[in-house]
Amino acid sequence: MSDGAFDVTVGPLVRLWRFARKKKALPTPAQINEAASSVGYNKLHLEAKARTVTLLAPNMRLDLGGIAKGYAADQALAASAELSNENQAKLIKHIDSYSSRMSEVALKIWSTPELGYQESKTAALLQDELKKAGFKVEAGVAGKTAVFRLHGAQ
Repeated sequence: MSDGAFDVTVGPLVRLWRFARKKKALPTPAQINEAASSVGYNKLHLEAKARTVTLLAPNMRLDLGGIAKGYAADQALAASAELSNENQAKLIKHIDSYSSRMSEVALKIWSTPELGYQESKTAALLQDELKKAGFKVEAGVAGKTAVFRLHGAQ
């Protein structure tokens, strides 16, 4: 275990801040404290034999979003380590060429906040950008408008 270094129970705080962003108002200290009272890896009971997880505090929510991002970053780093110095430099230059556009996309996403699993505007914006970059995008995966799958660059 991570001794809490990556705590999947952070969901109540993530949700609170998403609502705050949507309302364009910071949460109160009382709201933060209330959400935080439902956070903590030590408030999970894992039963290995039954392969179950029990949430022991009221209003707990799991949030695994950071795991996928971290895994993707780890895989990208590992793949780039196998490149020659010349190709690493080309890769960095290529990524840098998209940085200003990605900043614009990020600002659009943050200016139109949506709640988790209802992020249809965000998904549409990202899908459009990925299509422009040459990827084939499969929309509506798992019956969710915010979930899509990429199939290599065309």
